Amino acid sequence: MKFTNMVVASLAIGLSSAALAQSIGKPEDQIRYRQSIMNVMGRQFGMLAGMAKGDVPYNKDAAVKAAGLVDTLSTLPGPLFGPGLDKGAPTKASEKVWSEPEK
Repeated sequence: MKFTNMVVASLAIGLSSAALAQSIGKPEDQIRYRQSIMNVMGRQFGMLAGMAKGDVPYNKDAAVKAAGLVDTLSTLPGPLFGPGLDKGAPTKASEKVWSEPEK
C-alpha cells in the first residue's frame, strides 16, 4: 500500500463518521477525501477478487488485513455523500447517490 493510502486509512480509522464530515471543511476537500477512502477500498476489493478468482496467490494474512480495512473504511464515506457534495470536484458517483440517499 502506498504511503499516502496508509495515511488516509490511518486518519480515517481515527475519526468517527460524524466528526469526519465536520472536520474536513470545504466540499471539494470532502469529495477528495471520500474518493481516497473509496480508492483504498477498491484496491483491497481488487486484491480479494484476484485471490478469489485464482489470479493472485491466496495469502490468508493479506486477505484478513484487506477485509478488515474494507470493514473499517466502509463506515466512513456515508456523511461524505451529503447535500452539496455532488459538485465542487470531479466525481464518478452515480446520480442515484444524490437523488435516492436513503438507499
